Amino acid sequence: VIQGIISKRNNDSFVKSNASIVNIKEILYQSEELLSLTSDFESKSRRYVITGDSSYLTDYATAKGNIFAHLSTLIELTKDDPIQQKRIDFLSVLTNKRINLSQQTVQLRYEKGEQAARQLIATNQGEGYMEQIRKTVNEIQGDENYLLDQGNRLNNKNLAAFNRSYYALLTSGLIFIIIAYFIIRQNFIKREKIEKKVKESNEKFLALFYGCPVAMIIRDLKDGKILDINAEYKRLLEYS
Repeated sequence: VIQGIISKRNNDSFVKSNASIVNIKEILYQSEELLSLTSDFESKSRRYVITGDSSYLTDYATAKGNIFAHLSTLIELTKDDPIQQKRIDFLSVLTNKRINLSQQTVQLRYEKGEQAARQLIATNQGEGYMEQIRKTVNEIQGDENYLLDQGNRLNNKNLAAFNRSYYALLTSGLIFIIIAYFIIRQNFIKREKIEKKVKESNEKFLALFYGCPVAMIIRDLKDGKILDINAEYKRLLEYS
């Protein structure tokens, strides 16, 4: 029972740490996707400014929606971590600023031409936002990678503990079966010996009873019922 309780506890701990690792990996994935989409958003706006080709703006709205979807997912995944929540709030502000700047650039290109849009790009506001976004994402991922490393170590530790308790359970079960087998076998041997002695004693008694030259009778002590008589008794009374 104790081994079973220990095994369950180790298994529960393993499941919990494994769930934590899955959550951390999801945060890393979502933050990387956010950074990639934001960079792509910026890249498409620059290409439109340079070429004037509106095809670069086809999935502009979709990309923007995906960026905010990743932000929402990150907020949900880190709701129990106030430090990461602050970083994601700051990341949300930066991302909004970067997207708004890209939209301003596209609007200038559309309304006033390439030169006006290039002048806004030349201010390097976009680069400043992207640098801060990369830095914040790196901070988020740095903490998560540290937690991931700790989680993997804990996971391996829990797995090793589970395996130890599992094999201890198997070993103790096997030892119990072996001990039980020998105890049962010893009892069986003792029983056989006792039964043999009882049989031998009974045979001796019957031989003495039936062969005795003195008339003998066996009665039930409770009701006096005759259970058996010997040969001499039959001879004397002349009935069985």
